[in-house]
Amino acid sequence: GGGGSLVACRSDGQVALIPEAAGGSAMSLPTGLSRLSAVAHSATALALAAPDQLLVVGIAAASSPATVRECPLPPDSAIGALAFDAVLPGLLFAATREGSVHAFNTRGRVADASSASRPRALRRSPPS
Repeated sequence: GGGGSLVACRSDGQVALIPEAAGGSAMSLPTGLSRLSAVAHSATALALAAPDQLLVVGIAAASSPATVRECPLPPDSAIGALAFDAVLPGLLFAATREGSVHAFNTRGRVADASSASRPRALRRSPPS
């Protein structure tokens, strides 16, 4: 794939993606999140954590709207760090401040077709 992007996050939840490659189009996304605690970026997705929410924003196609998925978090989980797997970029790791690590399949499909218009919950991978 192409080059990377500069990711800028504002306190009001607005996120800007500015491509490093010449001629690329900048993208601005209102996420609705405030008090971001962690951000991770892959070639096709941006993960954003706030105290009580974890969102994955699909950013692969600049010509189509970004897709936003909300990941279900266990109660009282404060995300402190996020990272996409280097080999399987669809796998997102979220580490809590309490020391737990959760894995999310960001490319998983949602079984319920009626949920297509609302944020889709990602399936959490079982612990190994």
